[in-house]
Amino acid sequence: LTTTTLALSGSSLGGCLAAYASQKIAEAISSSDPTVSKNDDWKHCNFVGALLLSPAVGINAAAVPPPSILTCLSVLAKVIPSVGFLTPVEDPSHYNCPPWTKRNFAGSWPLKTSKQMLDITQRVPKDVREGTLNMRNVPFVTVISGSKDPIVPLEAVKTFVEAVLEHRPSSNESNEQSAPAVEFIPIAKGDHGLLATPLANNKKTAKETIEQVVKFLQAHS
Repeated sequence: LTTTTLALSGSSLGGCLAAYASQKIAEAISSSDPTVSKNDDWKHCNFVGALLLSPAVGINAAAVPPPSILTCLSVLAKVIPSVGFLTPVEDPSHYNCPPWTKRNFAGSWPLKTSKQMLDITQRVPKDVREGTLNMRNVPFVTVISGSKDPIVPLEAVKTFVEAVLEHRPSSNESNEQSAPAVEFIPIAKGDHGLLATPLANNKKTAKETIEQVVKFLQAHS
């Protein structure tokens, strides 16, 4: 069978999911524990790593309501989970593909969704600090983030990347000349939607982001 080259990628929350999933995949592939389940498909897979776009590894404090409001919203999320009340508004018009599709959600986020998103952005930094999310065995990790991201601060992404670097195996541990690579690429003036090409002010940053994505794929194909 032909060996398949595999990389995981995701944007925002998808970036977090890709980070966790790629760590699990890398651990399964590298594990010598016979109790770890290994599908035969992995024998024909060349897992090269993860490409994370604006991963939601933190949140702008200005976007988080005061504690008293959060408490109220948490209660409401249990009572009326599907209702959008004092929650972010989703406008998919700038990332719909094709532009006329109606499949993407539009409107105020349901309370339950908002709470889940906030819980995740609080959990990820904790997992990074405690080493639960370390991506230690992921061969290559590339993180791309916009310098003007109003949702996930660039500093939060830098902290995440630094933590991943701290957990990388040394050259002696990995039995290689150098440890697997971690690359952080800030996109000047880029916001959270790095690939939102229909917005006129995003065309330049989207083009630069796409170039970096292609570069990653070409380097590891």
